[in-house]
Amino acid sequence: MIDLPKTKEEAKQIGARAFLTGEPCSHGHVAPRYTLNSRCKTCAAESVARQKAANPEKFAERIRKATAKWQAANPEATKAWRDQNRSSMNAATTRYRQRNTEKYNETVRQRRERDPGPSRRAALAWQQKNLDKKLALNSERRAAKLNATPPWLTREHRNEIAAMHREARRLSKETGIPHHVDHIEALRGELSCGLHVPWNLQILTAVDNLKKGNRLRAA
Repeated sequence: MIDLPKTKEEAKQIGARAFLTGEPCSHGHVAPRYTLNSRCKTCAAESVARQKAANPEKFAERIRKATAKWQAANPEATKAWRDQNRSSMNAATTRYRQRNTEKYNETVRQRRERDPGPSRRAALAWQQKNLDKKLALNSERRAAKLNATPPWLTREHRNEIAAMHREARRLSKETGIPHHVDHIEALRGELSCGLHVPWNLQILTAVDNLKKGNRLRAA
């Protein structure tokens, strides 16, 4: 543990954010105190916990506003922090979205209504960098309309599907012949309906895919 100055004056002189007198506060805590206001850190943490427990939504909104205010006043520090913590931020967003899907989607919808520009630019940039994933998502949406995407489809399955779209793009670029990712057993076939899963996919030239139509195999 880093040795802290023993008085507020010493802390101010060296620019320390806290000091430790070794004496208990009014609530009996022998803990560091903030240089800014001499408040006991343990008392502050307990106060925050009580506020959060009493009204979680109001507390979260207050933190959000305070964070936004600080970020607006410190753009360079905010950018540096985000660059250093990009992976953990993405993971936290994913966890929140999974726990609060409806609330998250509603927040995104309201943000887009207020200012659609950034969302559109971000979506376009993502599509340009992840065209294979975009194609895979499009095919999944089409399959979903036909109730062909099983609920047990895993992330690994989706990655396999995206890889097939990536390979089709590579073949199209290298050969100059358009290639498609095709469902071996059509989602809406003449005799049966297949599923949108990796093992029901194959890469065909665009001509062969159009010839095949909804038949089980290409002619």
